[in-house]
Amino acid sequence: MTLNADPGIGIFALAPFTPTMSFNFLSGSSFTQADLFTPLANIQIRIVDLGGGLRGINFSGFGGPFGGSMDFINASSLSFQPGFGPLYFADNGASFGSYTGIAGATAVPEPATPALSGTFGLVGLAALARRRKAIAA
Repeated sequence: MTLNADPGIGIFALAPFTPTMSFNFLSGSSFTQADLFTPLANIQIRIVDLGGGLRGINFSGFGGPFGGSMDFINASSLSFQPGFGPLYFADNGASFGSYTGIAGATAVPEPATPALSGTFGLVGLAALARRRKAIAA
């Protein structure tokens, strides 16, 4: 996820930061903002200082079909735990586990002015996933 400005440390509404979303999994599933079913206005982000210039990011929200903080649907599904929780499920429930969003702030030149504007990009989404295997009945 990339935001158009660096919000700093704290809890913020996501919509004003004009996010660009892309979540990819080892299974080959991927989700973008076009797949988001939770209203963007209902999503919050929590950014915490992890030290060493890194920040952690989690989500909270409501209004999606799975009751998660952010719910995505395409050929598969993705839902992040509400209340800034670290859990997710993906691949229509076949993958689940915990995630840690790791972010860094980068200053970039503003095209119209010589001033610098902060851009906040999600550097990595580390996920520990366990896969459930379907058992043929």
